[in-house]
Amino acid sequence: MEAIASAYDLTAIRGLEQDEIQDAVEELKRSTAAIEKQTETLRLQQNAMNTLIKNKSRNDQARIQSEKSQLRKWSTEKDQAVSSVSYAPRRDLVSYNSISAGSSDLGYLNHEILSFAQLSFFWFLALIKTG
Repeated sequence: MEAIASAYDLTAIRGLEQDEIQDAVEELKRSTAAIEKQTETLRLQQNAMNTLIKNKSRNDQARIQSEKSQLRKWSTEKDQAVSSVSYAPRRDLVSYNSISAGSSDLGYLNHEILSFAQLSFFWFLALIKTG
């Protein structure tokens, strides 16, 4: 300590007054309070951000599960539509001559038209849902 004191001329340094020391202490207290307030604000922001991240993750997982469920539902509906059409009784198409002659096969023709309309409707729904 004496080596440091002897290296400098300490007589040129003015001593600090009690008021100056008190002012410096008060300024340190104010800056410490401001830093603590800013630290608390940052901590609250970090907590809010963590909550948002957790909620987003939960929402993303729920959306993914919902989409998977909807895709399974659509797939099941499509499979049922295809299955109902593929197991429908097949006969040769009614000829134009039998229609114009008033054949009793007109009932069958109406059934086939209805089945085709139902199939077209299910295909249309599938296209809308997947499109």
